[in-house]
Amino acid sequence: MIDNISKGQMTARIAEKLSRYYDKKLFKVIHDHALKKENKVYDDNSPIEENNVGEIASWFGLEENRSRRTRLSQLDIAVVERNTDKVFALIEVEETINKPKTLLGDVFAALWGNYFTFGDVSNHCALSIGNWTTLIVMCKDSDDDKDRIGFLNNNVETLIAAQSGEYPLIRKVFIESFTDELELERKLKNQIEAARIRTDQIMPNKAALK
Repeated sequence: MIDNISKGQMTARIAEKLSRYYDKKLFKVIHDHALKKENKVYDDNSPIEENNVGEIASWFGLEENRSRRTRLSQLDIAVVERNTDKVFALIEVEETINKPKTLLGDVFAALWGNYFTFGDVSNHCALSIGNWTTLIVMCKDSDDDKDRIGFLNNNVETLIAAQSGEYPLIRKVFIESFTDELELERKLKNQIEAARIRTDQIMPNKAALK
């Protein structure tokens, strides 16, 4: 249990804070967890954008054959550049679980997606995912497990580098741990900024963040 909150509410709060922060920087934050009704205001009482909440999913196969059976995973947060609609950061937050098999499941269910959408099966929009996108997986853990996190990161990076061809679409993955909500917010902002810089390096003609 984290601060006696229901599952997903910490992620929802973080998503709304990120949305508030990055809206000023020409980015849109979409996410999969809705805040409870009593929490649906920012600190300054400005309303939350309801259209920022929906299912972020990875799928295999052809789009015309999409069904619940072809969905590989649901992710928590995506950071999208408004000018290009490109997703430069995909984020999964494990609020209570730090098992390697869960973290690797998060990674590979996203990596092997043929395409990504936001919305639901019947009403959705495609997400622009590619080698400019960084997958960030955050897990609730202690600082004592840094060696294990480092081991996972190194081996995932090696496996991705060994792949050739069109897939995986995503070519950069980063797993990181956090101890509490404040640290999660701080580390996510750092990871998102690193992802943005990486996108600018891959796509040098894209306008830089001001």
